[in-house]
Amino acid sequence: MPGPGSSTHRLGGAVPGAPGSGLGDGREFSDVRALVRDSWVRSSSRLPHPTQAVVSDVLGSDELAHRRAAHPLNSVFPLIRSLLAQPARDHGLIMAVGDELGRLLWVEGDPLTRSRAEEMAFLAGADWSEESMGTSAPALALTTGSAVQVLREEHFSPLAVDFSCSAVPLLNPHTGARLGFLDLTGDDRAADSLILPYLRATAAAVQAHLLTALPAPASPALSPLTGALPLIAAQGGTPVPDGAGSVFIDGDTSASGRAPGLGAGAAEPWVEPGHPAAPTRQRERIEVSSARPAPGPAPTAASGAVEAAAVVHLTGPELPELHVGAAVTRLSLRHAEILGLLAAAPHGLEAGELSARLYPVEVPAVTLRAELARLRKVLESSGAAAAGVELTSRPYRLSGVDADALCVGRLLDRGSHRQALARYRGELLPASEAPGVLEWRDELAATLREAVLSDGSVETLLEYLARPEARYDDEALETALRLLPPRSPKRAGILTRLEALRAQIA
Repeated sequence: MPGPGSSTHRLGGAVPGAPGSGLGDGREFSDVRALVRDSWVRSSSRLPHPTQAVVSDVLGSDELAHRRAAHPLNSVFPLIRSLLAQPARDHGLIMAVGDELGRLLWVEGDPLTRSRAEEMAFLAGADWSEESMGTSAPALALTTGSAVQVLREEHFSPLAVDFSCSAVPLLNPHTGARLGFLDLTGDDRAADSLILPYLRATAAAVQAHLLTALPAPASPALSPLTGALPLIAAQGGTPVPDGAGSVFIDGDTSASGRAPGLGAGAAEPWVEPGHPAAPTRQRERIEVSSARPAPGPAPTAASGAVEAAAVVHLTGPELPELHVGAAVTRLSLRHAEILGLLAAAPHGLEAGELSARLYPVEVPAVTLRAELARLRKVLESSGAAAAGVELTSRPYRLSGVDADALCVGRLLDRGSHRQALARYRGELLPASEAPGVLEWRDELAATLREAVLSDGSVETLLEYLARPEARYDDEALETALRLLPPRSPKRAGILTRLEALRAQIA
């Protein structure tokens, strides 16, 4: 299987599988950020032309009231309103709170902006998911699990190109599952450098409140932290329990990272995640209990695993993690990118080569050195270094670390398609814009799909079709129909999906 970095695909080039080189209205894929481009490609696969991105599903008042009352965010909406509604009005913006599917549940703020937004159906009860309206900040916040800003013509729908927006996801503080999002929409002030820090701080406060408002899983080790979480939120961090007796502070908790009104120090200008000037978001571990889950069975050759002191989990929508025995450490996106790229290059990478695979633009050598120095501290604090993991220089070489994405590749090479599919939890670091990761992500997804369609069993193909990435894969659906026996009860569901997809395309 090709390794990351061997593809000829680069940022700004044509996107494999994309319908042409642009949206068909003069906007080209090569003209926008990778985050937006990828969303445009997904949107185009569902909505062949941007003019088709219109809200067609708005809840009536009774159904909307029912959805609000039943949603976990209903209990914290007064808090959200107190933190966002008046500042939004003061700056000519509107705030929106939506559910985990992208539906707007509450929209409040400046009356004039709200009236203008309602002309494009940005109103309570409307479906603003990526499937319905294409690229927008709420849709991307849910898709990537990250704070996002979308400016004017970066929106997929032409109805939205006069607006800019910023959004952050809201998570269940017990499980990390997405509950919905917070959004500020309006003119270019909605994408001001202070907006995302303020939204992040609001989300942290909301999630700290939800810690007691939502039922907790059977994890008594978390209870001693309840009193500390409001302080964590006030410092601009998001408490993220790991389910194993620890809580992580996700975010920049330095004074310079605090949002207005939430502590001393001015907030730094927001920088696109992945940009070389962007700060690394560290996760600070607060140990509550030494209790850890019992170790699982030792990896075997049949599972595709290799002998390693640590395994980094890079695939799927969950936060990347470093596993050392039974201990789990959540990783920042940048550290996960570095570990993955070095794990995939067993002979090491020179500084220039690693930098080119890591950063979309050229950066000073000191930037990479500083990042690696921080990563070494993570390897020490996680126990990886003590377990035998080494990160050496000249060239940069990582030993003792395997990656789930590499395991998937090895299983595919052996023809173990079903095992590969089970190990593949989803896209490789979906929030990453590192060039080397983008190439690896495309190669891995394409290789897995091709293997399942061409050589996999019908059972493996059906498992693949249950994945989100196969939702609009008409070729996979047609292949399943050819492979299924004529009297199989599973044919009806496949045929229904295929007909619905064809009708949508038509």
